Amino acid sequence: MLRKVVKVNKNTYTIQLPDEYLNQEVEIVIQPLGGSEFFDLSKLTSGLLADKNIEPIKWQMKMRNEWK
Repeated sequence: MLRKVVKVNKNTYTIQLPDEYLNQEVEIVIQPLGGSEFFDLSKLTSGLLADKNIEPIKWQMKMRNEWK
């Protein structure tokens, strides 16, 4: 795995990938460092829960409690 933290001062950035990653599918994720506001699950509900009017965190806690 390759992980690099950089300070961005322009809107383009070029990365050099290791040779062993050639001809493979890779995932490139760009996110701000720190700050929990970017991981608010209540704003990221999708798929099975997309058309439901529920709070994802409470729903998840309820589902976990059912397994106890």
